[in-house]
Amino acid sequence: MSLATLALTSAHHLYGARLYGTPWRAHVAHVAAWVAGAIVVCVIAGRLWSGQRAGRVAHYALLALTVAVCVAWLGLYEGGYNHTLKNLVVWMGLSDDMFRVLFPPAIYEPPGDLLFEVSGMLQFPVGLLTGHVAREWSRMGRES
Repeated sequence: MSLATLALTSAHHLYGARLYGTPWRAHVAHVAAWVAGAIVVCVIAGRLWSGQRAGRVAHYALLALTVAVCVAWLGLYEGGYNHTLKNLVVWMGLSDDMFRVLFPPAIYEPPGDLLFEVSGMLQFPVGLLTGHVAREWSRMGRES
């Protein structure tokens, strides 16, 4: 699920960078690629050294990366705040002033592209599901 979260986020940010002419958005895809690489290394190390200290360190590094990046940053902040809440504010008809307070124009775009908004909002449930999977990994790590 971590890699799915990273892939979705990368596609979303690359699309947004092109759509809105904001190349700075593409940096998230670069960060996601490095995090994905680190996650793969942790998974491989955890399996190679299962039951040993190095395997446990890899397991907890995997959990830390997953929770910090995929759940908190990409799921809750990016998908939850940046997109789901932003769209709710618009759909609920709150004032333009309220929108600008919550979502300053220099950083945020008002909803205008369905694919961009849907892919952004999808990061929220995918991030939450990733958190659920991470909780299961945590239980498995304590039992081994």
